[in-house]
Amino acid sequence: MGEGIELLKIVLTASLTVIGSTVVFVLGQYTLKFLIDPILEIKSAIVKIDYDLHFYRNKLSSQTEDKQVIQKILREDCCKLVQALNASIFYQNIYKLFKLPPSDDILLAVPLLIGISNDVGSNDQDVQNTKTIRIIRIRELLMIPHAIT
Repeated sequence: MGEGIELLKIVLTASLTVIGSTVVFVLGQYTLKFLIDPILEIKSAIVKIDYDLHFYRNKLSSQTEDKQVIQKILREDCCKLVQALNASIFYQNIYKLFKLPPSDDILLAVPLLIGISNDVGSNDQDVQNTKTIRIIRIRELLMIPHAIT
């Protein structure tokens, strides 16, 4: 009888270990899928915007044959950022933890980037000044540090 109880204890312990580790694994996957992945997508979209603003800075102000390509890239950047924000269910609850901008600031930056896209290739001085102001404001809203001019 004592051997049966010991065997039962072993089986129960093993079963609870397997069930517990399965629960921990599933919770970890949900955390990764619904919290971490969307945050990484938002961060990646912000980094891409920063990169494109630096890379195309000289072409934003000059007549270029790449005008439509640059406009498309900047608009895609906007769409990816909004898409990533919309996919992040818990963003409002966790953005501070990851040192990311509030969603309201992200949504304010999008039309500014669209405005820059619309003005690609214009060398009018007033448009240039507006672009510079927009770029500075986008960097502030998206919390992009250390602007290279």
